[in-house]
Amino acid sequence: MIYGYARVSTTEQNLDRQLVMLREFITDERYILTDKSSGKNFDRKSYKLLVGTNETAPLLHNGDLLIICSLDRLGRNLHRNT
Repeated sequence: MIYGYARVSTTEQNLDRQLVMLREFITDERYILTDKSSGKNFDRKSYKLLVGTNETAPLLHNGDLLIICSLDRLGRNLHRNT
């Protein structure tokens, strides 16, 4: 499965540029997920759908492809304690 993810930091910003790029690879809009939220943390609705939570299974599975327009659109620093 191929998914796309686009994010802008505020509701005033526009996702259009990223969506145009993602539509070159993904024709079914159901597989393009978006967030209008800061990248300072990963507590975002669509991001959580992709990776799952303690309560929900992830949409992404081994072998799936996630397309993002720029790495900074995914988020900032992610630190996990192991």
